[in-house]
Amino acid sequence: MYRKVICLSTILLILLVMFLILLIFFNFPFSFCNPVESKCDWFNLGNKFNLIESFNTIGTIISAIGLVWFSYLTFKNQKSTEFENLFQILLNEHNKLMENESFKKGVEKLNEEIVNIIRKYNFKYPDDILIYQELLCKLHTTKRKNNIEEVIKLRNSLKSIYNEENKINTKHELYNPTYQIFCKESDQDYKTQRDIVIKYSDEVINIIERYFKEDHIDKNLSAIKTELEQLINGNKIVKPYLIILFRILKYIKNTEKIEDDDKNEYFGLVRGLIPSNVLFLILFNSYGWSKSNERNSIAYDELLVRAKLFEHLDFNQDWIENIYQNEHIPRIDMISLVEKTAIEMMDKKAFGENVYLSKKI
Repeated sequence: MYRKVICLSTILLILLVMFLILLIFFNFPFSFCNPVESKCDWFNLGNKFNLIESFNTIGTIISAIGLVWFSYLTFKNQKSTEFENLFQILLNEHNKLMENESFKKGVEKLNEEIVNIIRKYNFKYPDDILIYQELLCKLHTTKRKNNIEEVIKLRNSLKSIYNEENKINTKHELYNPTYQIFCKESDQDYKTQRDIVIKYSDEVINIIERYFKEDHIDKNLSAIKTELEQLINGNKIVKPYLIILFRILKYIKNTEKIEDDDKNEYFGLVRGLIPSNVLFLILFNSYGWSKSNERNSIAYDELLVRAKLFEHLDFNQDWIENIYQNEHIPRIDMISLVEKTAIEMMDKKAFGENVYLSKKI
């Protein structure tokens, strides 16, 4: 609507100027051409030239132009004010939600769970990651025990995990060494049982640790998306914030009340208000909204790209790296793993000139 009004005003102004020019050119009192003789008298204007009335005509033209221009500026300012008023209402609601203590705690918890999901699907057997972590911890502990009874107690615990959970597939490489530790000849004397644990522990530990260090993210992106949707969409604490953010970005992008350069300024304002831990949540929430649907005329990720919302996202924060503190779980470069997942999920343009990812994208 805004552009149509501007276009119509321009057309009317052009028509008015053309009309006044024709009026001057062909009619008294200011005329270069004799309408009776139908020829131009360029050097002998005589009584045709009336200075006062000519200035009146020119003044009329200038006044008309000024009136149209003033009307245009008034209209533009009115529309800009209308945009600013609604934008301020949305922004205040956005800031209020972000300052809520429940929201802050909810973001912290969700971010840890997001990193857990990424780590899980980087593991060779995602559904079994928890039992492998438990096995690894118990095996390390068993190797350090000198008390035979403690060794047997731990061995029985491992056997219980192996039998009840039945997580270890008989076809893969862990079956033989784990079978030896957990199940074979459990009624032997303590020393024999301890020797069995010591003999096969290193092999099992090496295999499991290799599983943790391998990279399986690429083939599990679809599963990651599904878990992220279930995790975030069902969270009543952060969902209102994500909805209001979507409305703000959509409002800025779709409005015709401000120019594109002004839109960039407003996108930058929103971008600068959101801390990295919230940007992290927004990034992985957006993976479940990668396509527009009947309710949304524009996809969520399109708005994030237009706003370059992740330009200030800091991937080097300690909390990403320090979620896993267990001394028995192999440390992997979680920051690089999260970066890789993010780049796989989101259009690179959404990161703008992010200095933390500049070498990777």
